[in-house]
Order: sequence, then C-alpha cells, then structure tokens
Amino acid sequence: MAVCVLGVFSVTAIALILEPNVKIHGFASLDEQKLMVPVGIIRVLDDDGDDIAPNAANKNRRFTPLTSVPAHTRDAFVAIEDKRFYKHGGIDYGRVAAAAKKDLASRSFREGASTITQQLIKNTHLSADKSLKRKVQEMRIARALERKFSKDEILEMYLNILYFGNRLYGIDAAADAMFGKSVPELSLAESALLAGIINNPSRYNPYSRPENAVARRNLVLSKMTEGGKITKDECAEASAEALQLAPLNTTENRYMSASIREAAGILGFGEQELYRRNVTVATSLDGRVQSIADAALAEAALEAGVVAQVLVINNHSGEVLGFSGAGGPNLEILRRNPASTVKPALVYAPAIEKRLAFPITPILDEKTDFNGYSPDNYKHRYEAWTSVGDALAQSSNVCAVKLMEQCGVEYCQNFASGLGYDFTGGDGHLALSLGAMENGLTLLQIANSFQAFANGGCFIPAGFIRYSRRKRPHFI
Repeated sequence: MAVCVLGVFSVTAIALILEPNVKIHGFASLDEQKLMVPVGIIRVLDDDGDDIAPNAANKNRRFTPLTSVPAHTRDAFVAIEDKRFYKHGGIDYGRVAAAAKKDLASRSFREGASTITQQLIKNTHLSADKSLKRKVQEMRIARALERKFSKDEILEMYLNILYFGNRLYGIDAAADAMFGKSVPELSLAESALLAGIINNPSRYNPYSRPENAVARRNLVLSKMTEGGKITKDECAEASAEALQLAPLNTTENRYMSASIREAAGILGFGEQELYRRNVTVATSLDGRVQSIADAALAEAALEAGVVAQVLVINNHSGEVLGFSGAGGPNLEILRRNPASTVKPALVYAPAIEKRLAFPITPILDEKTDFNGYSPDNYKHRYEAWTSVGDALAQSSNVCAVKLMEQCGVEYCQNFASGLGYDFTGGDGHLALSLGAMENGLTLLQIANSFQAFANGGCFIPAGFIRYSRRKRPHFI
C-alpha cells in the first residue's frame, strides 16, 4: 500500500511540475513574440564607430507560410525529427522514458528526446545548456504552445526559425542559398538534405562535409519510407542523386560573423535573440589592418577548397584587429590539427617553468624510442647534441617529445590550458607534443597563446568585441 501511495504521489508531483498553468518561481513562460521571425537589426561597428557591413548581418531572414512548403518537405522534417508530431501534445513521453533510461545507464544528461514543439521553444525561449531545469521549462512551455496553436502553425514557426548553418536562418534562406530555389521548388532529395542538416549544422554542412550531409540525407529518406510517406523506389531514386549545391556566397564579412557569435556567447543566449533586441556590437576592427589581411589572401590566389585564415591580435589588449578567411563558413570556430605550432606553449614553456630546461641546456637530438612511440624529425634530420633553444628553432620532434616526457603530459596540458588551449580525454599521450589532438585548435586559440610570450608572460583572452574581456589577464 505504501509503495502504491508513493507512486501516485510521484506521478501527481510530476504532472503538477509539467503543468504550465502552475506557476513556478524562476521558470520562463510562453512568450508569443519570441515565436515570430526576428525582424530586429544587428549593427556591427569597427573601432571608428562605422558599420562593418551595413545590413549584411540581417539579410538571410525571410518568412515562408506553410502553404508554400511542399508536402514532401514537411514530411522530411517530421520523419527525422519527430515522427509522432501530429499525435502528441508537445511531449513524446515514450521518447522521454527511453532517453531517461539511456541517461541513467550512462550517468549523463545527453539524450534530448525533444519534439518539434520542444525544439521550437528551445530555439526561441531558452538557452542551449543541458540542465534538468531547462528541460522541465522546455516541456512546460511546449505544452502551453500546443494549447495555443495548431500543429500546422507550430510547424510553420519551426521551419522559419531553424538554423541551417552558414548563417542561414529559416527554410527560405536555406533553399535560396544552397539550391538557388524558392521553397515550393524543392525536390525530395533537397528537402531531405535540409531536414538532415538541422540536427548538427556543422557536422552535416554540405559544403564542408558533403559525405556526412549525403549520409544524413539518405537516413531522412529511409525514415520517410518507414513512415509510409514515400515509396521504396522514390527513396532509392532520391538517395542516388548526386549532391548539387549552388556556390555559397562567401562575401560575408568574417569579422562580423565572429563578432556576432562572440556577442551571443557573452550575453548568454543564441543569435536569434540578438535580432530581437536590436543589438549594436562595438568591435576592435582596424580598417587598415583588415584591408591588409584581405589583400594577403587575395594575393595568395588560393585554389578551390583550400582553407586559409589571417588573424591579427593586439598583444597588449587582446583585441582582434583583423580577421579574414577563405574556403568555408564559420572559420572562427574551425578546428584543425595544430601540428608544431603548439610546441612553444605546450612543451618548451612548461619545461622552462618547471626548471627542467633553459635555452642553453644541452639536449640530444637523435632517433629515439619512447616505449613504442618513435617520432621522426622533418626529413629525418637529427642534430645530435644541440641546445634547447636551437631545438625549438629547428622544430625538432624528438626533442619536443623528450621534454614533454620529462615534464609529464598532464603538467604540460595544465600549463597550456592557462594559455587558452583545451583538451579531451584522448589527448593524454606524448604525440600531443607534436600537435596530435582529437579536436584540434582554432586559429584564435593558437594566435592567442603566442600573444602571451610577446606580452611579458601576461595572457589576455583575445576577443573581437571591445571592452568585453570575460576573464581578467593573468601571468603564466
């Protein structure tokens, strides 16, 4: 009997917590204004107070009524994101239970189980953190939304606020930029591609990761077949289509893009919210420096598909004075294997800090086996006995590994973390001294670590926005 009463009490408590009409202090409620396509303006100013690129930050935001969206396009999004969308009341309790089971097994909070309604709320009302409080708020507001609007109205709002990567918001902007088409003209394969992108716009970016995008597109088509929305023949035909994309407009100002992303992070909400608040972003952009950076890339005459970036930082203030790039979108967050560029911050500086070596300390540069790991120097060139300073100048791989082994990988990681580097659990090996990292680093992280050496050992987190240092400068 006691167990039965306890069970009834638990169910009643959960029902009350998820009931949107029950007010809970500190919890957000439905705000219909946030469901509209943002029409505010973001102004991004350089250090002289002039607009970097007037209207460029606001061009890719247009509204499309659901009546203009083909049935196969709607079906694609529903099939991959929320197959029971037209049956639940905002929350798919079966998916929630399955996700909770996985979370308990992994002792984490990774499984979202979000319906389309919940995704709409998450993207318009709440932050992206994965806390239990945010999830409960999301569920409460989703239920309120379902009581206020029809399923078609919710799907219409959802398709118009989605982020497709490449600074494209809403299905109209995505269809125009990626295929040169209006939404009613989208084919089955194109619709499935767009539906696949939104789960992770970076991972499924068809421009930078076409294989991932096509695989995800075909998964969407498979889900549509399982749901009876298309036939097996239609699925096979669309899956066999080659990826054909319109050339991506790369004239977007890279500095502007990075500044908007940084502003959203500083303020603690998504870019969507910036547009609702008519934000003005004051940056450190120096027009003369930016022109030089742009000219350097233009003179390089890069081949198609080559990614290149130019970043200029003021060592004493941490302000980014210029940022230019070519070869893809979102370059400010692009991570690559940093190779030998990490040696000063990750190996030599920690060794000196620990007083294991100094520039004139002798070190033997020869082919060496480190318990099964035997790195080669460039062109198999070894200097025999040399100094630590010369080993750094010659970028000796063997000497870098030797010093990291003496310091300890963890010690080196802790030191470099103070210079803005971040690591994963899989980075705890000696090959890290040569830049072998699971996630890599951004150009900003690499450049910012060198800034500390030029700044007398004082590290200042670099940023695009003026007077926005999120951490106080500290000495390494």
